[in-house]
Amino acid sequence: MKKIAIFAAGLLIGVNATALANSALFTDEDQFANWNRDAIHTMNNNGIMTGFEDGSFGPNEPVTRAQLAVILDRFEQERIPAGIDTYVKNAQDSAPEAANLPSTDDDAVLGDENAPITMIQFCDYQGPFCEKVYRDVLPLIKENYIEKGLVKLVYRDFPLPFHENAKSAAMAAECVRAQGGDESYFSYHNLLFENQNNLSTESLKNMAADLVLSQDDFDNCLDNETYAGEVEKDMADGQTVGVKGTPYFFINDKMISGAQPYASFETVIEAELNNQ
Repeated sequence: MKKIAIFAAGLLIGVNATALANSALFTDEDQFANWNRDAIHTMNNNGIMTGFEDGSFGPNEPVTRAQLAVILDRFEQERIPAGIDTYVKNAQDSAPEAANLPSTDDDAVLGDENAPITMIQFCDYQGPFCEKVYRDVLPLIKENYIEKGLVKLVYRDFPLPFHENAKSAAMAAECVRAQGGDESYFSYHNLLFENQNNLSTESLKNMAADLVLSQDDFDNCLDNETYAGEVEKDMADGQTVGVKGTPYFFINDKMISGAQPYASFETVIEAELNNQ
């Protein structure tokens, strides 16, 4: 595979599939199999795309609808390709100060309520970048900071519209929390990420079986979309403070966007602890 380099493309955020299909993105068919919706979303949010260093893969070349369809359908194969991985690794050395800060609302909290550092995460249960943070970063944050009472994590929902089961998964987690509190919520949160490829309604109900006191109450809660308003409020709050994609974090008044490596979080958290 040719080595990938990052270059600016200045794309608008939120373009629809038809516009993307008629825009200039890629021509190498092999590369299309490595892109997914979240990759496109992240690239749009950050105004970047990727191209081959020899210039054969540039911003003025056409893309077909068939090629775009491959991009949109391939979630699981190489979720973060080389170009985006390079961007993540080379992104912000220190997080910028957020212009606006979200509230914690009344959302689920992992860790000591009185922890000196509050980390608010906006995420999508079907997002591969969110799953990457769950798998690669969150365990280290839990071990080094949350379990030591230094950081509390507040999870807020931001289901992206092109992830058809993400909103249902978010509502299901709220239904679990209604019966079992925050501990059960995060147990279910873990199951959702560990079973990200199967978030059908039937699967959501099956995963809740060992975490709820009443399966009937849970099923009714999910079927009736009892917590649709709660999830939509999270999304509205996120949009108000500038969240456009997932994952998106606020660590006290510092912002981290994207699936950054653990070192990025560590740098910000340590700086915030030193400022206490």
